[in-house]
Amino acid sequence: MGEFLQVRVSASTYDEAKVKTQWPTLWGLAWEQGTTPGVTHGVLELARTLAEKHRLGILPEKGLQALGSEPERLDALVLQLESALADWKPADADRLSYKLEDVLSELENSAKKM
Repeated sequence: MGEFLQVRVSASTYDEAKVKTQWPTLWGLAWEQGTTPGVTHGVLELARTLAEKHRLGILPEKGLQALGSEPERLDALVLQLESALADWKPADADRLSYKLEDVLSELENSAKKM
């Protein structure tokens, strides 16, 4: 790193619309009241929002039944991914990003069946 230039390793969603298309049921559970303009609604935010709503007990009944305790797993994966990024381990972060997306896809399939 330079004196003025900082180097960071980060993860972000490049196309939020694809998140809504890929996981429409989960998107609806997370943001059933709509989204806030100017606020990011990407993969990490979807996972965090589902985990937080689960923790607070404010998911709709359909969501509680479909997701079970899996939102806790989402939360753990997000934390692991952020830790890998903070520790400058991009290969680990990459592996965890795929795992997080796989879990979201599994949950989407479960939620669609409800």
